[in-house]
Amino acid sequence: GFTMQRIEGRLPIHMLYSPAQRRESFPQARFDFLVFVARNIAAAFATLHEHGHVLGDVNQGNVLVGADSRVILIDCDSFQIQVGEALHRCEVGVAHFTPPELQSIASFEDITRTPNHDGFGLALLIFHLLMGGRHPYSGVPLADHIGESLEADIRDFRYAYAKDAAQRLIAPPPKSVPIESLPPVIVALFEQAFTERGVDARPTATQWVAALDALRAAIRACNKNPLHVYASHLAECVWCGLDRRHLVFFGEPVRSAPKFAAKPELDLDAMEAEVDRLGLPEPFELPRLAPLPDPDRDADTPVPRPIVAAGLGLSALGVAGFLILHEPVGLWLIVAGLAITNGLKLMQRQDSSVVDYRYALGQYRQAEERLRQRLASLNAGQGGALLQRWRSSLAELRNHLADDARLEELAHHQRLRAFLYAQRIRDWKHEGLTAIQRLVLEAHGIETAADCDRDTLLQANFLATELRTALLQWRDELVARYRQRSVGSAAVVSIEERHRRRARRRLLEAELANAFAAVKQSPRSQVAVSAERIRELQALKTELARAHSRCIDYAKDLP
Repeated sequence: GFTMQRIEGRLPIHMLYSPAQRRESFPQARFDFLVFVARNIAAAFATLHEHGHVLGDVNQGNVLVGADSRVILIDCDSFQIQVGEALHRCEVGVAHFTPPELQSIASFEDITRTPNHDGFGLALLIFHLLMGGRHPYSGVPLADHIGESLEADIRDFRYAYAKDAAQRLIAPPPKSVPIESLPPVIVALFEQAFTERGVDARPTATQWVAALDALRAAIRACNKNPLHVYASHLAECVWCGLDRRHLVFFGEPVRSAPKFAAKPELDLDAMEAEVDRLGLPEPFELPRLAPLPDPDRDADTPVPRPIVAAGLGLSALGVAGFLILHEPVGLWLIVAGLAITNGLKLMQRQDSSVVDYRYALGQYRQAEERLRQRLASLNAGQGGALLQRWRSSLAELRNHLADDARLEELAHHQRLRAFLYAQRIRDWKHEGLTAIQRLVLEAHGIETAADCDRDTLLQANFLATELRTALLQWRDELVARYRQRSVGSAAVVSIEERHRRRARRRLLEAELANAFAAVKQSPRSQVAVSAERIRELQALKTELARAHSRCIDYAKDLP
């Protein structure tokens, strides 16, 4: 007999590259950790190939990984081993990891595997790690009878992220990591591994080690999320962009936080109706006039007088030259001098228009201030100031509550998605779903109930109608269960922000209550505004309107 190494603290590689399973098994893993693990897998393959052996049956179950990023290859009894002249072939294989050129064979018993065959499975494992668990041949079909079988798409080289993917009648899936998030060198290696060029020469394990080491050295940290790191050739964090689309690849999809208060403590409609019944006089307000332009937006620098004199002198010299010397050049001097002088005069006129406009604007602001003071005095005597304060407080509180309602609706959506993310298809007990079908679903990025939306399942041509219906029904049942139990909690803003908004709401409610009390206690017998004050007020409004009209006229001449 022989002694085998005992493996502890290691999980199958799919527990790391699957976003849903990574949140449970490796919650603190970042993109750089995945790159390091991919590099270690490539190094393990390189060592195996250096000794003349081939792994052969590459799949997601024979690579184990731990929190230290070290990988261990298992199921070595199925490796293709070369011992002297004796060759012990690998007689098994998983279809989704089998290279295109071997997809049509009936048996592996007489097939001699090569490191180039291993290169396909290695590239596939690396693709899974760097591209959110997606299969490179899983995409959106652009023609009938495509996407119905992953094995057929592999055989026909329908690499969904290829430069010529449209010609291959397939497109990248919409809810996936963009291939451009990886450096061009990595993209080129995937292109070589998954297209026709790879049949003769796929990237070797040693090439992958070098490329992934270079990627590890060119990773930058996101300044918004500590779990986000990304390749330095990108202008911004790709994971933050995906988060905004509710595609969370690192960290929890949502965070716990207290809920907003469902209803305000004050009955705003009843308060507003009571204020209306008081019949307070409407407050006097400033008239609404069109906004005026900024006089300094394109103000010209004053033209120096010596330049003006130079233009006039040039014109005089031209006249003298033409009359006394009868030289044609005198005409050119006259024309040049007049052009300079006229141009400078135009600039002076433009500068003058700015001065005039500024003066008119000053007159307008003075008229506005006089009217504002008069309105404040009248409102104070008539109770209009109290009404203004009440209405302003009411509008501010209503706006705040509307924002809270919008955030709460968004948080409810996030809580539901968090609940659906926790429901994995791998754990779903359904007699019509085989182990192979579960793997196919995972290869297409359908791992949890959150992935089973109607649009995604309709695009999954490989699913039988019965299974698609069962998945939709399963999701609907989970949604109904969530609504009944109202489980989970989530936030689209930080806990600190929620507490701040709650404190702000309470302050606004207190201000509104005080304004409401002041309005109710205001004297009911208000002194009527005298006709003289009404005429004075009308005169101030007329003055303001005229000043505004003058500003509009002068603004037409601004440069």
